[in-house]
Amino acid sequence: MRLTKSSALNTYAGPWGTRLVHPVEALVAAAPYLSQWRLTACLDALMSGALQIPEFTAQPALTMSDIAAALTHFPVRNPSVMAVKRALRGAAEPVWSPMETLVRRMVVTQGFPEPALNHPVMIDGQLTYPDLSWPELRLGIEYNGEIHLLDRRTYGTEMNRIRTFQDHGWDLNVLVFDDLENPALRWKWLQWVAERLNRGSQRAS
Repeated sequence: MRLTKSSALNTYAGPWGTRLVHPVEALVAAAPYLSQWRLTACLDALMSGALQIPEFTAQPALTMSDIAAALTHFPVRNPSVMAVKRALRGAAEPVWSPMETLVRRMVVTQGFPEPALNHPVMIDGQLTYPDLSWPELRLGIEYNGEIHLLDRRTYGTEMNRIRTFQDHGWDLNVLVFDDLENPALRWKWLQWVAERLNRGSQRAS
């Protein structure tokens, strides 16, 4: 048995009458085993209200200030705490999947303007939300994960959604996992973003 000292942060109601440790405390404990972008993805999820336990009371989203305040309960020079603080500087909301975080970090790391995340766009009286976008340029990126491949209805709905964007003048690039993992494919879509952003800035000037 391994015993550790809690940092006296609030706990959360869990399944079968258990109490769950505060998510920031759990993240600090997990930090040595997570890459920087994964830490950022966890923080994005906390701020976007993605920390939910099925069949239990919904947990409120944490703000960046909430997370920063929770981190003050830990030793300042602890390497795990420092790693979470670094990740927090790159966190954003609303982000609805870890892959959205990864795509956003790839885009920002290239020096491109920060994209809007799940920005509401009204098309034909319906709100729809591109994963990442530069709305003023009608430019967007969608990440399609495994569910879009395995579920026929989800796939059909997504394809119709993409066509609707394109019919209304949007330039949309749809990415899959290989586009993030394969260096050649990754360079190709990042060049696509660079060209579209450059073209948009030229029009604006």
